[in-house]
Amino acid sequence: MRYRVKYTDRSSRDLLGAIRWYEGKRNGLGEEYLNCIEKSLERIQKSPDLYKVITPPIRRCIVRRFPFSIYFSIEDRSIVIHSIFDNRMDPEKLPRDLMP
Repeated sequence: MRYRVKYTDRSSRDLLGAIRWYEGKRNGLGEEYLNCIEKSLERIQKSPDLYKVITPPIRRCIVRRFPFSIYFSIEDRSIVIHSIFDNRMDPEKLPRDLMP
Protein backbone atom coordinates (compact mmCIF):
# COMPACT_ATOMS: atom_id res chain seq x y z
CA MET A 1 0.00 0.00 0.00
CA ARG A 2 1.32 3.45 -0.90
CA TYR A 3 0.52 6.20 1.57
CA ARG A 4 -0.32 9.81 0.75
CA VAL A 5 2.09 12.42 2.12
CA LYS A 6 0.79 15.42 4.09
CA TYR A 7 2.98 18.23 5.41
CA THR A 8 2.37 20.20 8.58
CA ASP A 9 2.99 23.94 8.41
CA ARG A 10 6.20 23.45 10.40
CA SER A 11 7.55 20.80 8.02
CA SER A 12 6.71 22.95 4.99
CA ARG A 13 8.70 25.82 6.53
CA ASP A 14 11.57 23.44 7.33
CA LEU A 15 11.68 22.21 3.74
CA LEU A 16 11.44 25.61 2.05
CA GLY A 17 14.01 27.15 4.39
CA ALA A 18 16.56 24.41 3.67
CA ILE A 19 15.97 24.60 -0.09
CA ARG A 20 16.59 28.36 -0.01
CA TRP A 21 19.69 27.96 2.15
CA TYR A 22 21.26 25.30 -0.10
CA GLU A 23 20.35 27.22 -3.24
CA GLY A 24 22.08 30.26 -1.76
CA LYS A 25 25.24 28.20 -1.28
CA ARG A 26 25.35 26.91 -4.86
CA ASN A 27 22.98 27.18 -7.79
CA GLY A 28 21.17 23.85 -8.17
CA LEU A 29 22.08 22.52 -4.70
CA GLY A 30 18.60 23.32 -3.40
CA GLU A 31 17.14 21.11 -6.13
CA GLU A 32 19.58 18.31 -5.26
CA TYR A 33 18.49 18.58 -1.63
CA LEU A 34 14.82 18.42 -2.64
CA ASN A 35 15.52 15.32 -4.77
CA CYS A 36 17.09 13.58 -1.75
CA ILE A 37 14.10 14.48 0.41
CA GLU A 38 11.70 13.18 -2.25
CA LYS A 39 13.61 9.88 -2.50
CA SER A 40 13.42 9.50 1.28
CA LEU A 41 9.68 10.20 1.16
CA GLU A 42 9.23 7.54 -1.52
CA ARG A 43 10.96 4.99 0.73
CA ILE A 44 8.79 6.07 3.66
CA GLN A 45 5.63 5.76 1.54
CA LYS A 46 6.51 2.21 0.51
CA SER A 47 7.48 0.91 3.97
CA PRO A 48 6.80 3.36 6.79
CA ASP A 49 6.92 0.65 9.46
CA LEU A 50 10.63 0.08 8.78
CA TYR A 51 11.52 3.32 10.52
CA LYS A 52 12.20 3.47 14.23
CA VAL A 53 9.59 4.94 16.55
CA ILE A 54 11.21 7.85 18.39
CA THR A 55 8.26 8.72 20.59
CA PRO A 56 4.84 7.25 19.75
CA PRO A 57 3.55 7.82 17.12
CA ILE A 58 6.58 9.70 15.68
CA ARG A 59 9.10 7.88 13.50
CA ARG A 60 12.42 9.09 12.10
CA CYS A 61 14.01 8.66 8.66
CA ILE A 62 17.61 9.83 8.21
CA VAL A 63 18.07 11.44 4.79
CA ARG A 64 20.96 10.24 2.65
CA ARG A 65 23.64 12.72 1.54
CA PHE A 66 22.25 15.73 3.43
CA PRO A 67 22.37 15.93 7.26
CA PHE A 68 18.60 15.93 7.84
CA SER A 69 16.01 13.68 9.46
CA ILE A 70 12.36 13.44 8.51
CA TYR A 71 10.02 13.07 11.50
CA PHE A 72 6.67 11.56 10.54
CA SER A 73 3.66 9.63 11.74
CA ILE A 74 1.36 7.14 10.07
CA GLU A 75 -2.25 8.31 10.25
CA ASP A 76 -4.92 6.29 8.47
CA ARG A 77 -3.72 6.09 4.86
CA SER A 78 -1.41 9.08 5.14
CA ILE A 79 2.15 9.84 6.15
CA VAL A 80 2.16 13.12 8.07
CA ILE A 81 5.49 14.93 7.93
CA HIS A 82 5.96 16.81 11.22
CA SER A 83 9.48 18.16 10.74
CA ILE A 84 12.47 18.00 8.42
CA PHE A 85 15.19 18.66 10.96
CA ASP A 86 18.78 19.71 10.30
CA ASN A 87 20.88 17.21 12.28
CA ARG A 88 23.69 19.77 12.63
CA MET A 89 21.48 21.86 14.89
CA ASP A 90 21.38 21.58 18.65
CA PRO A 91 19.02 18.66 19.44
CA GLU A 92 17.35 20.90 22.01
CA LYS A 93 15.92 22.85 19.05
CA LEU A 94 13.94 19.81 17.97
CA PRO A 95 10.28 20.55 18.72
CA ARG A 96 9.27 19.11 22.10
CA ASP A 97 6.47 17.01 20.64
CA LEU A 98 9.05 15.11 18.56
CA MET A 99 11.56 14.43 21.34
CA PRO A 100 11.86 11.01 22.94
